Amino acid sequence: MQVEGFSSTDVTLVSLLDAYSNIEDVKRGKKLHAEIIHRNLLKDNSAIGSAVIDMYVKCGEMAKAQQVLNELSVFDVVIYNAILTGYAKQGQAEQALECYERMCHDGTRPNGITFSNVLKEGAILGDIGKGEQIHKEIVRLGLPQNDLVLGTSLLDMYAKCGALPQARSFLEQLPARDKGLGEHALKCFKQMEDEGVSPEAVTYTCILKAYVKRGKKLHAEIIHRNLLKDNSAIGSAVIDMYVKCGEMAKAQQVLNELSVFDVVIYNAILTGYAKQGQAEQALECYERMCHDGTRPNGITFSNVLKACAILGDIGKGEQIHKEIVRLGLPQNDLVLGTSLLDMYAKCGALPQARSFLEQLPARDKGLGEHALKCFKQMEDEGLSPEVVTYTCILKACRSIGAIKKGKEIHDRIESHRMLQDNTILGSALVDMYGKCGVSGSLSFFPRTDKGGETSYR
Repeated sequence: MQVEGFSSTDVTLVSLLDAYSNIEDVKRGKKLHAEIIHRNLLKDNSAIGSAVIDMYVKCGEMAKAQQVLNELSVFDVVIYNAILTGYAKQGQAEQALECYERMCHDGTRPNGITFSNVLKEGAILGDIGKGEQIHKEIVRLGLPQNDLVLGTSLLDMYAKCGALPQARSFLEQLPARDKGLGEHALKCFKQMEDEGVSPEAVTYTCILKAYVKRGKKLHAEIIHRNLLKDNSAIGSAVIDMYVKCGEMAKAQQVLNELSVFDVVIYNAILTGYAKQGQAEQALECYERMCHDGTRPNGITFSNVLKACAILGDIGKGEQIHKEIVRLGLPQNDLVLGTSLLDMYAKCGALPQARSFLEQLPARDKGLGEHALKCFKQMEDEGLSPEVVTYTCILKACRSIGAIKKGKEIHDRIESHRMLQDNTILGSALVDMYGKCGVSGSLSFFPRTDKGGETSYR
């Protein structure tokens, strides 16, 4: 759809800009922006202004977004939030704080989204003074600190600035009756964990306070009523609670006190051991599970394979693989297949990884996902894939038609000079391009004949 010939309404223009934002089509977005300027629709229109800024923000062009802001003559909180969100996502903390100061100077009233972004910048800079100043402003404006987004941002800012007593004080001042209390804390903790922040002991105490205290009280009540020992559903829930709080010793203690077991109970504690990297304890728990006669499932084996990968124990890993086959579990399940590939790769057993991949049904759509996910993980961890690994990945790209990823792999192979005189990789590339519908795939590779063999390089 083009603007020429139309008397475009704000809704139409905003919808078009939103569409270009979602697909990150900055080229078309710029053309529409130029047409909007030509028609003199931008300067005094906050709705169109915020949509143009949002389009540039989502396309990663913050300089253009700032330029648009500078050209506007009307402002509102939506416009400022659009650009603040962009600065926050890109970690441009100083620019975000400058934008916030300008917003205040313009007399635009901030809201929860504004403060959430500004607090994130305070956290990035480690500027506790600025963070506390923002907190006071939130209180002055009467904004609800127990709002999930705003509460999480405050906790996150204090924790990342190392102001853990303030974080704890903030958490304790929230209404005890607030249902969201534990959610704020746990979400903040999850966010810190996802971003690689290592909370100290006092942080754990602060963040998990709401959840652990209630969980322990409920556990005590369950024991008092004699509801735990013979009830696997309650048992697994109690174990899961302790696992999620990182209290593996308590989780193991509960397991030891139960008289009935099922796969859900064992999976709860195995997941905890796997996440905490306690590989030996995970394998001991698995052995106990087998001894008890509880049948493992895909989740069980995924955690046990992770433990094998941590230990680099290829012997145990292959033993587990045989057990999976014996039980008839689907190896092409995304979680289980990825775990098997990951285990073989981390144990350095790339031929076994290739063999496993090749034995899966070629029609399986999950095949490529397993391999590509495994490859991404190896790449993230700094492992250098060998010829056999690249061959596996190219086969995966072929099976799901992932031509874009295949081309990326091709570029990496070329950059590492791995293609020269290598018929295996050359054939895999030709096959991948051919199956993905790229005509004339052989033309990608200059041909040389050696000893009657054709190689592609």
